[in-house]
Formats: sequence, structure tokens, C-alpha cells
Amino acid sequence: MARKLSVGNQDFDNVIENDNFYIDKTKFIEEWWSSNDRVTLITRPRRFGKTLMMSTVNCFFSDRYAGRKDLFDGLCISQNRKMMDLQGAYPVVFLSFSDCKNEENVIGKPLKGYSDMVKEIKRKISQLYKQFPEILESDEVSEEEKNKFLRIREFKDEEQFTTGMMNHSIQFLCELLCRISGKKPIVILDEYDTPLQEAYSSGYWKLLIQTMRSFFNKSFKTTRFLEKALITGITRVSKESLFSDVINFNSYSVTSEQYADCFGFTEKEVFNALDEYGMPDQKQKVKNWYDGFVFGSRKEIYNPFSIASFLHEKLFKTYWADTASYALVSELIRNGGFEARDDFLQLMKGEKIKRVINENIVYGTLGNQAGAIWSLLLCSGYLKADEVQWDDENGESLDKPVYTLSITNRETRIMFKDMVSDWFTDRGDTTAYNLFIAALLNYDIPGLNVSLNTMSLQSFSYFDTANKTPEAFWQGVLIGLAISLGGKYRITSNRTAGYGIYDLQLKPRDKSMQAFVIEVKSIDTTKKTRLKEETQLKRAVKEALKQIEDKKYYAELVAEGYPLIRKLGIAFRGQKCLVGDAESTGRTNRNVHR
Repeated sequence: MARKLSVGNQDFDNVIENDNFYIDKTKFIEEWWSSNDRVTLITRPRRFGKTLMMSTVNCFFSDRYAGRKDLFDGLCISQNRKMMDLQGAYPVVFLSFSDCKNEENVIGKPLKGYSDMVKEIKRKISQLYKQFPEILESDEVSEEEKNKFLRIREFKDEEQFTTGMMNHSIQFLCELLCRISGKKPIVILDEYDTPLQEAYSSGYWKLLIQTMRSFFNKSFKTTRFLEKALITGITRVSKESLFSDVINFNSYSVTSEQYADCFGFTEKEVFNALDEYGMPDQKQKVKNWYDGFVFGSRKEIYNPFSIASFLHEKLFKTYWADTASYALVSELIRNGGFEARDDFLQLMKGEKIKRVINENIVYGTLGNQAGAIWSLLLCSGYLKADEVQWDDENGESLDKPVYTLSITNRETRIMFKDMVSDWFTDRGDTTAYNLFIAALLNYDIPGLNVSLNTMSLQSFSYFDTANKTPEAFWQGVLIGLAISLGGKYRITSNRTAGYGIYDLQLKPRDKSMQAFVIEVKSIDTTKKTRLKEETQLKRAVKEALKQIEDKKYYAELVAEGYPLIRKLGIAFRGQKCLVGDAESTGRTNRNVHR
């Protein structure tokens, strides 16, 4: 009989006691404990079992679970007698920042800024202190220390529980627990980077990073009262930003070999689960939808949340992609400049890109760092590293590794499609965009002019608020084209053809369809001229069409035997645009379809 499904349950003891669906990952406990790291940071995408793993570690080591070896009966860790002697043997400080978000928190109020975030962290620490009433009863703790403990536990305002006290609060708690129990505590911090991501999105990164740097360094710097610490998150914030003073600190990301299959489900584990729940015939389809994550050199890793949700609902849906906002990713792509948008266009067409990746995220410079967006997408699970190149063609070590990146799987591709669709629907111009596609395929020049001008007016500043360039808007349209027409056309931009580099080429997969070559011109509105706007636009269109002809951008299409090649010139001046066409190459006949 199949075990009961409890999707999203992150409490290990509850999962085991209720015989819920669970895939054994307890070998992680032994691997982590036997490492030489004093402080370990492990980053994985969201919904990848990090919190359940931290709960598992807590249940294994915490003295509050002393005598609960039964929780681990039949699991991998139970085979190691030496490790099982450590079950329930340590005081454990278990803190999570997972819901320190700008959405409504557990007390029903949205976090608005730096002060609210610091208050939320203090509230979390206050709740943590309430788990240790024995401290107030111990003769090993002085009255002064008990008073300080109470001030933190009963947090009401800044004067009672200052930020300085907050920064020392974990170290102080560890010291008291060490004194009472005679053993150094283990510290578990789950989703450490959630406050930092929220701070970046809300504009108070510089304020919060100073506070959090002090908090992390004070919490983990000294080993006097700390046995080991385990930290999890999504991004690997640079050590210089947060952990500069922490000794014996090591981090393990999605590209690390260590712990590669400890988070997420392997293909064997997924297929066994499908057998258990009576769906062996769905294996290939599940693989097509949810496989694709790569950790270290370990491939065929599946997202646990999507798999558990599928087992529960038995429907193919974007479970994981629907659990979080992609606002930050969308903003970085839209405002990332021409190269970022062009890279994204290639990814959406199913191609791969090669980029130097710095896995250490510095949120304060995220919008300015070359390649930072791909680092964020990689560690967040939206992209996967198909290959990592460490040496050049001569065998010499590269200064920085080069990653071959692609979209992770069908689920994440659908998410990106939805994101691009939102670029239009959020501004109310989805109708104009659909009309643009229809006009293009029907070669309706008046329709192209009306729809493109409508889109430009509604979306111009939305696509690139930093530079206000028509090219940025046009790149957004290109990405939309790739999504809308990718099944019928091979869409390329900025490629060499004839005697130059064209702006856009739409090559139909079916040669009986019309092909397109498009050149875009932008008019500098800062230059003074007596020419009317309409005249400027017409001249720019004429220049674009002449360039197509002079440079023979259509030569490749002619050589490949496409019977009808459309040539379009598009001119932008501010938010105004004009579309014009030249005489098509080839001739229309009954065998050519629009």
C-alpha cells in the first residue's frame, strides 16, 4: 500500500510518525558530520528539501529528541552504530528565516523596510529563546544573564532588545546552553539569505547587509561555544559580504560535488515512487517535465516539490515554478542590456550559452555585474550547467571557469514563457501584441504599423527604464516572437549574412512559408533637425531597406531555396515607429503560404 502524501510537510518527525511519503536522505547526516567544516553553507534552489533536511538533522542530534532512535529505524543512518550513539546527544539551536519576506508574515503584517525586517529577525530570535525555559531555572546562569535572556525572549521594542544584542544573541544562547549541558551546541540556520533577497528587492540592501554581516560573524566566528553549524539558502552571498571573520567555513553550491544527491530526488528514486503510486507508465512524461537539474556532475535530479505534487494530483502542471514570484528575474532580464536579452532569446529558442559565472552573489551590485543574472538563475534552479570548462584548448587553467548553460526543463521553460507574456499583459497591450503577430504573418503593413505603435507607446519605458532605448523595446518583442513563433520559425538576431550583420531573420521551418529579414533603425531625438518627425521616420525606413539590399542580408535564404523573402525596415523615434517594406525576393505562388 502506498504511503500517505503530505505535500510541503517539512517536519521530519511528523512525516515519519504518520508514515508519509519520504525518500531517505539521512546519509547526509554522516557525510556532514564527518567533514572537517566547522561552519557549512549549502545552497540549493527553493523547494528542494532544505528545510526538511534541517529538521532531520535537528531530530537526529537534538537532546530534545533523546531516546527517539525509532524515528530513524530502517533509514540509511541507522546502519551506522557509531553515528546512532550521537542521536539526541547535543543541544541544538534551530533558526529559520524562511518567512522573513515582504509578503504578510506569520503575524499578518507586510514587511515594509529595513526596520520591519530587523524587527522580524528579532521576533524570530525571541521565539527561539522561548524554546529553552531551562536556562531560567539553571543555577549555572547568573541573574544578570537571566535578565538579558528575558529581555530577548520577551522582545517588545528596540530599547529592550537592541540590534547590538541581536547580533550577539546566538553566541550568547550557545554559551548558556554549553554551560548548562556541558556540550557545545549545534547551530542550524535555514534560508539564511531570505532577508537579503527581500532587502535587495525593496531597496534597503546597503542598510541590512551591514547588520547581517555583524550578526553572522558574531554568531559563527568563535568556536568556543559552537560544535558545528549548518546553514542553508538559495544563493551563495560572497564571503566578503557576510562571513569574512568566520574560520573553517566552507560553502557548497549547485556546482559542487559534495552532497550532490542529498537534496532533490534522483531518477531512480522518482521512478520507484511512480511504481509505488501506480503510475509506471508516466515515467518518460515525468522525465520530460521535471528532470533536468544538475548538481556537481550529478545529472537527472528532480525537484521534490513537483514530484510530490504530481504524485498527489496526477496532473502535469508547473508546480514548482508557480510557488514563487519571478519579479526579480524579470527585472534583471528586462534591464540587463542588449547582451542579456539576446542571451535570453537564445535560451528561449532551446539553445545553450557559454558564460563565466561567479557563484558568489553580491546583491548590491547585481544589476551592474556582467553575468550576474546568469549566476542568480543558475543557483535558483532556472538554468542548469550542462558543462563546466576549467581549461582552455591548450590545457591551461582558465582564470575563471566557463559554464555551458541551458533552461532546466519544460516546467521552467513554461515559467519563462509566462514571464515574457506578463511583460505585455501587465501593461495592457496583449491585444496589440497579438495583432502584431497576425499582421506580420499576413504581411499586413498597415496592421504592423498600428500594432507596433500601440505596443511601443504602452511598453517603451517598461522594457528598459534605465536606458529608454528603442532597441531595448525591440529586444523584448524579439523574445516574444521567439516564444510565439518558435514552433514555425527559426528566429535569429545579430548574425552575419551576405556582407554584414542583420538585426532579425525569421526562417520558416517549412520552406513553403514566407521568410523575413528585418532591419531596425533608431533616430537620435537629441539632435536638432528641421525635418518633420514623419519625414525622419520615412528616411530611416528607406535607409534600413537600402541596407538590407546593399548588404544582401537575404543571400543565405536565397541560397537555401526559400521561394518568398519579405524585407522590412522599422524606424523608431522615441515612442513613434514606422514599418516599411521593399520588393520581396522570390514570387508569390500557390505553393507559398503566409
